[in-house]
Amino acid sequence: EIVFFSNANHFLQSLSTGEHITKLTNLKRLTIGAYGLTELHPDFVNLKNLEYLDISSNCFQSLPEIITPENFPNLRSLVLNANGRHTVYDLSNDIRENLGGFIEDDLRTDKGMETFKRLLKWENLDTLRLSVNYFEGELPDLKDDPDFEKWTAEEIAACDTLPEILIGMPKVLVNTEFFAINHNRMYGLLPDWLLYHPKLDWWAPFVLFFPQEGKATDNTRAGFLNEPENLDYYYKHYVNKELSPTKSKN
Repeated sequence: EIVFFSNANHFLQSLSTGEHITKLTNLKRLTIGAYGLTELHPDFVNLKNLEYLDISSNCFQSLPEIITPENFPNLRSLVLNANGRHTVYDLSNDIRENLGGFIEDDLRTDKGMETFKRLLKWENLDTLRLSVNYFEGELPDLKDDPDFEKWTAEEIAACDTLPEILIGMPKVLVNTEFFAINHNRMYGLLPDWLLYHPKLDWWAPFVLFFPQEGKATDNTRAGFLNEPENLDYYYKHYVNKELSPTKSKN
């Protein structure tokens, strides 16, 4: 394990990781935080033994293309939060460039949506942290997306904690125990794959998912239109879950 964390104003920088770190091919855990990174060296793919990667608090405009499950088959934790170079509440009223925060991965564009779905398809991740960035637009509903398998009636019948409402819904990050995307600039409707996700209650959604802030570049106020008041609707389906309010605490 190696940890680099800046204690200076490196958020003003625009740096690459360089090639030297990529020689350490036995690394399992790597943190490079607050260093003004805007790109990963192409040879970063040599770090195939990585299980944990934290490149938070840097200045990435877009998710590096080399960060894929194919390039990092052993990766379990991907931490990408707080990559804004500047704090901007209203993106529609700011003329600065190079804001960081993955602002180029706009979900209203084909490129941005494909980048975001690349993360949602990463089955081996147990941790995905995207909080406090500038992702903007609507979450994909994925209902008719052929790249995502669907829950089957056989799978639901074989597990006493999965409800029938999942049948036909896309499987998204089914092995992910921690998923955070709060304080971005997302809006629109929360999709069913999220509202009825088997891990939703573990994700603490009222803290780490539902809260958004500010305005997107198209002047749309961030925030989801169908944010639930509580998870009562959820536990009506997940009646056998440990956290269900209908289950005895004794």
